[in-house]
Amino acid sequence: MFTKLSKINKLILIISLGLFLIYPNFFIIADSVNISVTVTICGNDILETGEDCDTSKLDGQSCTSQGFDSGTLTCATNCNFDTSQCIASSCGNNIQESGESCDGSDLAGETCVSQGFDSGTLTCDASCTSFNTTQCQTDGGGGGGGGGTYVPPAPVEASVTFSGRAYPLSEVLILKDAQIVVTTIADQDANFLTTLSNLAFGNYTFSLYTEDINGRRSSPFTFSIYVSSGAQISIGNIFISPSIDIDKSQVKQGDNIVIFGQTTPESEVTILVNSEVPHFASISSDDDGIYLHNFNTAVLERGDHITKSKTHLDGEVSNYSEVISFVVGDVNVFKEVDDDGPCAKSDVNKDGRVNLVDFSIFAYWYGKASPPAHVDLNDDNIINLVDFSIMAFCWTG
Repeated sequence: MFTKLSKINKLILIISLGLFLIYPNFFIIADSVNISVTVTICGNDILETGEDCDTSKLDGQSCTSQGFDSGTLTCATNCNFDTSQCIASSCGNNIQESGESCDGSDLAGETCVSQGFDSGTLTCDASCTSFNTTQCQTDGGGGGGGGGTYVPPAPVEASVTFSGRAYPLSEVLILKDAQIVVTTIADQDANFLTTLSNLAFGNYTFSLYTEDINGRRSSPFTFSIYVSSGAQISIGNIFISPSIDIDKSQVKQGDNIVIFGQTTPESEVTILVNSEVPHFASISSDDDGIYLHNFNTAVLERGDHITKSKTHLDGEVSNYSEVISFVVGDVNVFKEVDDDGPCAKSDVNKDGRVNLVDFSIFAYWYGKASPPAHVDLNDDNIINLVDFSIMAFCWTG
């Protein structure tokens, strides 16, 4: 149940909002986690797992080791070997054969004109795989080594491949700079794989999240990365945190509170319940990734508490889930189903409170067009002072 702000607290919130709008970096809410992901970048001149080569790194290979007679082995933009400049033993016999564009004087009927020039002399490259157009000319262009008008190559678009674990058959949503750009469905074992293509070079912030079978959302898996032109980047070992919920908003001291959610199947789930001394419980999820634990509150003092969970599987560990709050008191109060009222929407991160965490989320979307529907409290398609006023009314601290 949300409580109303006193006049003093509303004044403090309004002053805080003013400070935020003047000094955007005044409020910083951070949580430090250690995330281990496998990143394979094609085009960084470092030979990595899954690559035949990378730019100048050929792993000791040559045209000869690839079955050719001579020539220059290079690395393609997809980090596979490029044998277009390798020469087979038949190259040089002045007969254009299968696999050759030309051979010596045999140009297969091609000329400078057929290659897009106006005049000049077309010759065959020594590799027999391409034409030499350096003596071809265009109108107004020079010959004899100039080779016509230079056309710069078009920028090569980059791609990022995401892979990891979510929940069985769950939809995984991927956001680029806070906008959903691609979705995919995890398989029965909760594994997912998808690629985002046609990326221009630049800095990006990506977030991934999913929802369990009851619509409970995971905490977002977020990271920033620079994408260079033409790079093919793989982000692996992504481990989306479990969903979490409880059956009571208040529990009678000594009674059980049920903590449950969904994660990867047949994995180990660690549940943390805070107190003067933190309490941990370890349970296993079932074939559908469901976990459930009856926590006896006899070890907890009366008052406010929080719980959260994380998952362990095959040596990998997820981030912690969203934080869920509850009270240990004298009676049991079963948790009500969330409604769509403004106070329920003000609790953006669904931790049972409306506080600075929610304020920071609203502040991020302040004045921006097309904010997410769950952030727009009065459904007017923009976050402004009206939304902050509603949040102030619902403020719990």
